[in-house]
Amino acid sequence: VLVKSDTSWYLPQADTLEMKDRQINQFFEKVINGSYDMIMSKNPNKWSKFGLTDSTGKKVTLFNEENELLSSVIFSNKGQDYSHNFYRTIGKDEVYRTMENVFYMINVRPTYWGSKPSPKQVDNPNQSAPSLNLDTNE
Repeated sequence: VLVKSDTSWYLPQADTLEMKDRQINQFFEKVINGSYDMIMSKNPNKWSKFGLTDSTGKKVTLFNEENELLSSVIFSNKGQDYSHNFYRTIGKDEVYRTMENVFYMINVRPTYWGSKPSPKQVDNPNQSAPSLNLDTNE
């Protein structure tokens, strides 16, 4: 689950990660706002041929701020052509082919979307710590 709060994105299941803006921007640009180059089928009996059944594809579901369903789409990379994918909108019969491979962007690993924060730097990294004289305990 990827959630937007004000202008920031976060993962509730991994809220300590720093989000990778590039991944999020690419996801919306190429997956959500992506385009297709052709309709492959209008026959629901062929969904399995394209890997677009509920159990074989990757499902992307979008909700608005009121938790109302905006869209739900299934993606698949089934087939020999790795430069395109297939998708269909839940509740519709049409199967489309994407213009480019977007399947890898539909990733559930939290570390794909965010990274562990880097350790904070000391205020003055050039300042050395005082030495301890073990002979005098000072």
